[in-house]
Amino acid sequence: MSKLASYLGITNEQLDQLDIEVHEDTGSSGDMIYSYWFEVPEDIPGEVKVSTGWKPGQIITGIPIEIIDDNKLIEESEFDQLLNEIFLLEASPYAELEKKINQYKELVLGHHNKNTGETLKSVLFGAAIGALEAYLWEIVRWKIDNDPNAAIQIITNCEQYGKKSFTLDEIVAEGFSIKKHLVMVLNHIVWHRIESIAPIFDKGLRVKLPSLKFFKEAIVTRHHIVHRSGKDTEGNVVQPTLEQVLDLLDNVLSFAGNIDKQLYKSTVSGAATNVFL
Repeated sequence: MSKLASYLGITNEQLDQLDIEVHEDTGSSGDMIYSYWFEVPEDIPGEVKVSTGWKPGQIITGIPIEIIDDNKLIEESEFDQLLNEIFLLEASPYAELEKKINQYKELVLGHHNKNTGETLKSVLFGAAIGALEAYLWEIVRWKIDNDPNAAIQIITNCEQYGKKSFTLDEIVAEGFSIKKHLVMVLNHIVWHRIESIAPIFDKGLRVKLPSLKFFKEAIVTRHHIVHRSGKDTEGNVVQPTLEQVLDLLDNVLSFAGNIDKQLYKSTVSGAATNVFL
Protein backbone atom coordinates (compact mmCIF):
# COMPACT_ATOMS: atom_id res chain seq x y z
CA MET A 1 0.00 0.00 0.00
CA SER A 2 1.31 3.48 -0.81
CA LYS A 3 2.26 5.84 2.01
CA LEU A 4 -0.45 8.32 1.02
CA ALA A 5 -3.22 5.71 0.84
CA SER A 6 -2.17 4.29 4.21
CA TYR A 7 -2.09 7.75 5.78
CA LEU A 8 -5.55 8.60 4.44
CA GLY A 9 -6.96 5.26 5.57
CA ILE A 10 -8.01 4.10 2.11
CA THR A 11 -6.81 1.46 -0.35
CA ASN A 12 -4.51 2.06 -3.33
CA GLU A 13 -7.47 1.43 -5.64
CA GLN A 14 -9.57 4.03 -3.82
CA LEU A 15 -6.70 6.52 -4.02
CA ASP A 16 -6.50 5.93 -7.79
CA GLN A 17 -10.26 6.42 -8.06
CA LEU A 18 -10.09 9.74 -6.21
CA ASP A 19 -7.74 11.12 -8.88
CA ILE A 20 -6.65 13.94 -6.58
CA GLU A 21 -4.23 16.81 -7.10
CA VAL A 22 -1.88 17.27 -4.13
CA HIS A 23 -0.62 20.79 -3.43
CA GLU A 24 2.18 22.24 -1.32
CA ASP A 25 1.37 24.19 1.83
CA THR A 26 4.13 26.82 1.96
CA GLY A 27 2.53 29.02 4.61
CA SER A 28 2.58 32.80 4.36
CA SER A 29 6.25 33.05 3.44
CA GLY A 30 6.08 30.71 0.46
CA ASP A 31 9.71 29.70 0.89
CA MET A 32 9.28 26.40 2.71
CA ILE A 33 7.01 23.38 2.35
CA TYR A 34 5.30 22.62 5.66
CA SER A 35 2.85 19.96 4.51
CA TYR A 36 0.57 19.00 1.63
CA TRP A 37 -3.15 19.34 0.97
CA PHE A 38 -5.80 18.42 -1.58
CA GLU A 39 -9.42 19.16 -2.40
CA VAL A 40 -11.89 16.27 -2.34
CA PRO A 41 -13.20 15.83 -5.94
CA GLU A 42 -16.85 16.41 -6.75
CA ASP A 43 -17.09 12.85 -8.07
CA ILE A 44 -15.74 11.17 -4.92
CA PRO A 45 -16.65 7.45 -5.01
CA GLY A 46 -19.47 6.54 -2.64
CA GLU A 47 -17.45 3.92 -0.76
CA VAL A 48 -14.67 6.43 -0.07
CA LYS A 49 -17.20 9.05 1.02
CA VAL A 50 -18.73 6.60 3.51
CA SER A 51 -15.43 5.29 4.90
CA THR A 52 -13.76 8.70 5.29
CA GLY A 53 -16.68 11.02 5.91
CA TRP A 54 -15.27 13.44 3.34
CA LYS A 55 -17.53 15.76 1.37
CA PRO A 56 -17.04 17.03 -2.21
CA GLY A 57 -15.00 20.24 -2.16
CA GLN A 58 -13.65 19.60 1.34
CA ILE A 59 -10.00 20.58 1.83
CA ILE A 60 -7.84 17.87 3.41
CA THR A 61 -4.79 19.52 4.97
CA GLY A 62 -1.77 18.67 7.06
CA ILE A 63 -0.42 15.74 5.04
CA PRO A 64 3.16 15.26 6.34
CA ILE A 65 6.02 15.91 3.94
CA GLU A 66 7.43 12.41 4.36
CA ILE A 67 4.17 10.91 3.08
CA ILE A 68 4.79 12.34 -0.38
CA ASP A 69 7.58 10.26 -1.89
CA ASP A 70 10.30 12.08 -3.90
CA ASN A 71 7.96 14.90 -4.94
CA LYS A 72 5.87 12.44 -6.98
CA LEU A 73 2.55 13.88 -5.90
CA ILE A 74 0.29 11.44 -7.69
CA GLU A 75 1.44 7.86 -8.15
CA GLU A 76 0.80 6.46 -11.61
CA SER A 77 -0.90 3.10 -11.83
CA GLU A 78 1.21 0.22 -13.17
CA PHE A 79 -1.02 0.31 -16.25
CA ASP A 80 -0.15 3.96 -16.93
CA GLN A 81 3.55 3.32 -16.40
CA LEU A 82 3.44 0.42 -18.86
CA LEU A 83 1.72 2.57 -21.48
CA ASN A 84 4.30 5.33 -21.03
CA GLU A 85 7.13 2.86 -21.60
CA ILE A 86 5.49 1.20 -24.61
CA PHE A 87 4.11 4.21 -26.41
CA LEU A 88 6.61 6.99 -25.62
CA LEU A 89 7.75 8.82 -28.75
CA GLU A 90 9.77 12.00 -29.25
CA ALA A 91 8.38 14.67 -31.56
CA SER A 92 6.51 17.98 -31.51
CA PRO A 93 3.24 17.68 -29.51
CA TYR A 94 0.77 17.33 -32.39
CA ALA A 95 3.14 15.33 -34.60
CA GLU A 96 3.79 12.97 -31.69
CA LEU A 97 0.08 12.57 -31.03
CA GLU A 98 -0.73 11.97 -34.69
CA LYS A 99 1.99 9.33 -34.96
CA LYS A 100 0.73 7.58 -31.83
CA ILE A 101 -2.89 7.60 -32.99
CA ASN A 102 -1.96 6.18 -36.40
CA GLN A 103 0.05 3.42 -34.74
CA TYR A 104 -2.83 2.59 -32.42
CA LYS A 105 -5.20 2.38 -35.38
CA GLU A 106 -2.84 0.09 -37.24
CA LEU A 107 -2.51 -2.16 -34.19
CA VAL A 108 -6.22 -2.46 -33.44
CA LEU A 109 -7.24 -2.96 -37.08
CA GLY A 110 -4.61 -5.63 -37.57
CA HIS A 111 -5.19 -7.59 -34.36
CA HIS A 112 -8.73 -6.92 -33.08
CA ASN A 113 -10.04 -10.30 -34.28
CA LYS A 114 -7.19 -12.38 -32.82
CA ASN A 115 -7.03 -14.14 -29.44
CA THR A 116 -5.63 -11.04 -27.74
CA GLY A 117 -7.95 -8.66 -29.57
CA GLU A 118 -10.25 -7.88 -26.63
CA THR A 119 -7.32 -7.06 -24.36
CA LEU A 120 -5.67 -4.97 -27.06
CA LYS A 121 -8.83 -2.89 -27.57
CA SER A 122 -8.97 -2.13 -23.84
CA VAL A 123 -5.26 -1.25 -23.72
CA LEU A 124 -5.51 1.06 -26.75
CA PHE A 125 -8.68 2.69 -25.44
CA GLY A 126 -6.73 3.66 -22.30
CA ALA A 127 -3.70 4.62 -24.37
CA ALA A 128 -5.80 7.06 -26.41
CA ILE A 129 -6.79 8.94 -23.24
CA GLY A 130 -3.17 8.98 -22.08
CA ALA A 131 -2.03 10.30 -25.45
CA LEU A 132 -4.48 13.20 -25.27
CA GLU A 133 -3.44 14.03 -21.70
CA ALA A 134 0.20 14.08 -22.82
CA TYR A 135 -0.65 16.34 -25.76
CA LEU A 136 -2.54 18.84 -23.56
CA TRP A 137 0.42 19.24 -21.21
CA GLU A 138 3.03 19.27 -23.96
CA ILE A 139 1.23 21.87 -26.07
CA VAL A 140 0.90 24.18 -23.04
CA ARG A 141 4.60 23.69 -22.34
CA TRP A 142 5.37 24.37 -26.03
CA LYS A 143 3.39 27.62 -25.83
CA ILE A 144 5.17 28.71 -22.65
CA ASP A 145 8.57 27.96 -24.18
CA ASN A 146 7.86 29.71 -27.49
CA ASP A 147 5.67 32.67 -26.54
CA PRO A 148 7.34 34.95 -23.96
CA ASN A 149 3.96 36.24 -22.83
CA ALA A 150 2.22 32.87 -22.41
CA ALA A 151 3.39 32.36 -18.82
CA ILE A 152 2.34 35.93 -17.95
CA GLN A 153 -1.13 35.35 -19.38
CA ILE A 154 -1.61 32.15 -17.39
CA ILE A 155 -0.32 33.69 -14.15
CA THR A 156 -2.33 36.91 -14.40
CA ASN A 157 -5.58 35.42 -15.70
CA CYS A 158 -5.74 32.16 -13.70
CA GLU A 159 -6.03 32.96 -10.00
CA GLN A 160 -4.75 29.60 -8.78
CA TYR A 161 -1.38 30.24 -10.45
CA GLY A 162 -1.10 33.94 -9.68
CA LYS A 163 -1.37 33.81 -5.87
CA LYS A 164 1.99 32.13 -5.28
CA SER A 165 4.25 34.39 -3.17
CA PHE A 166 8.04 34.64 -3.25
CA THR A 167 10.57 36.11 -0.84
CA LEU A 168 12.96 38.86 -1.94
CA ASP A 169 15.82 36.40 -1.47
CA GLU A 170 14.22 34.06 -3.99
CA ILE A 171 13.55 36.87 -6.47
CA VAL A 172 17.13 38.16 -6.49
CA ALA A 173 18.67 34.68 -6.48
CA GLU A 174 20.61 33.69 -9.58
CA GLY A 175 18.47 31.75 -12.01
CA PHE A 176 15.14 32.82 -10.48
CA SER A 177 12.33 32.30 -12.97
CA ILE A 178 8.59 32.62 -12.45
CA LYS A 179 8.13 30.63 -15.65
CA LYS A 180 10.17 27.79 -14.18
CA HIS A 181 7.96 27.75 -11.08
CA LEU A 182 4.81 27.77 -13.22
CA VAL A 183 6.04 24.84 -15.32
CA MET A 184 6.83 22.90 -12.14
CA VAL A 185 3.28 23.42 -10.84
CA LEU A 186 1.66 22.56 -14.18
CA ASN A 187 3.75 19.41 -14.38
CA HIS A 188 1.89 18.02 -11.37
CA ILE A 189 -1.73 18.64 -12.32
CA VAL A 190 -3.96 15.86 -13.64
CA TRP A 191 -4.52 16.64 -17.31
CA HIS A 192 -7.83 14.85 -17.68
CA ARG A 193 -9.51 16.89 -14.94
CA ILE A 194 -11.40 19.34 -17.11
CA GLU A 195 -12.09 21.84 -14.33
CA SER A 196 -8.34 22.21 -13.79
CA ILE A 197 -7.16 22.51 -17.38
CA ALA A 198 -10.00 24.56 -18.91
CA PRO A 199 -8.93 27.89 -17.32
CA ILE A 200 -5.35 27.39 -18.57
CA PHE A 201 -6.55 27.24 -22.17
CA ASP A 202 -9.55 29.58 -21.96
CA LYS A 203 -8.24 32.35 -19.70
CA GLY A 204 -4.51 31.81 -19.96
CA LEU A 205 -3.94 31.00 -23.63
CA ARG A 206 -7.20 32.34 -25.10
CA VAL A 207 -7.96 28.98 -26.68
CA LYS A 208 -11.54 27.76 -26.74
CA LEU A 209 -11.59 24.05 -25.98
CA PRO A 210 -13.79 22.01 -28.36
CA SER A 211 -16.58 19.87 -26.93
CA LEU A 212 -15.28 17.47 -24.29
CA LYS A 213 -18.34 15.24 -24.14
CA PHE A 214 -16.51 12.35 -25.80
CA PHE A 215 -13.59 12.79 -23.39
CA LYS A 216 -15.72 12.74 -20.23
CA GLU A 217 -17.53 9.59 -21.34
CA ALA A 218 -14.27 7.90 -22.36
CA ILE A 219 -12.67 8.73 -18.99
CA VAL A 220 -15.43 6.77 -17.22
CA THR A 221 -14.85 3.76 -19.48
CA ARG A 222 -11.08 3.97 -19.01
CA HIS A 223 -11.58 4.18 -15.26
CA HIS A 224 -13.53 0.90 -15.28
CA ILE A 225 -10.90 -0.76 -17.48
CA VAL A 226 -7.91 0.37 -15.43
CA HIS A 227 -9.18 0.50 -11.87
CA ARG A 228 -11.95 -2.11 -11.84
CA SER A 229 -10.39 -4.77 -14.08
CA GLY A 230 -12.83 -4.07 -16.89
CA LYS A 231 -16.04 -4.02 -14.84
CA ASP A 232 -18.38 -1.21 -13.81
CA THR A 233 -19.67 -0.58 -10.28
CA GLU A 234 -22.42 -3.16 -10.80
CA GLY A 235 -19.97 -5.83 -11.87
CA ASN A 236 -20.89 -5.68 -15.56
CA VAL A 237 -18.09 -6.26 -18.06
CA VAL A 238 -16.88 -3.09 -19.78
CA GLN A 239 -15.32 -3.95 -23.13
CA PRO A 240 -14.80 -1.30 -25.83
CA THR A 241 -15.80 -2.39 -29.32
CA LEU A 242 -13.61 -1.87 -32.36
CA GLU A 243 -15.91 0.96 -33.45
CA GLN A 244 -15.64 2.67 -30.04
CA VAL A 245 -11.85 2.48 -30.08
CA LEU A 246 -11.63 3.91 -33.61
CA ASP A 247 -14.15 6.66 -32.79
CA LEU A 248 -12.15 7.64 -29.70
CA LEU A 249 -8.89 7.75 -31.67
CA ASP A 250 -10.51 9.97 -34.33
CA ASN A 251 -12.05 12.25 -31.69
CA VAL A 252 -8.73 12.64 -29.88
CA LEU A 253 -6.93 13.66 -33.06
CA SER A 254 -9.72 16.02 -34.13
CA PHE A 255 -9.85 17.63 -30.66
CA ALA A 256 -6.09 18.19 -30.57
CA GLY A 257 -6.07 19.46 -34.15
CA ASN A 258 -8.61 22.14 -33.24
CA ILE A 259 -6.44 23.33 -30.34
CA ASP A 260 -3.30 23.19 -32.46
CA LYS A 261 -4.78 25.43 -35.14
CA GLN A 262 -5.83 28.05 -32.59
CA LEU A 263 -2.42 28.10 -30.92
CA TYR A 264 -0.38 28.24 -34.09
CA LYS A 265 -2.56 31.03 -35.48
CA SER A 266 -1.82 33.23 -32.48
CA THR A 267 1.00 35.73 -32.85
CA VAL A 268 4.18 34.94 -30.97
CA SER A 269 5.41 38.24 -29.60
CA GLY A 270 9.08 39.12 -29.61
CA ALA A 271 9.77 39.95 -25.98
CA ALA A 272 8.30 39.26 -22.58
CA THR A 273 7.10 42.15 -20.46
CA ASN A 274 8.31 40.63 -17.18
CA VAL A 275 12.05 40.56 -16.52
CA PHE A 276 11.72 37.65 -14.09
CA LEU A 277 10.39 35.20 -16.75
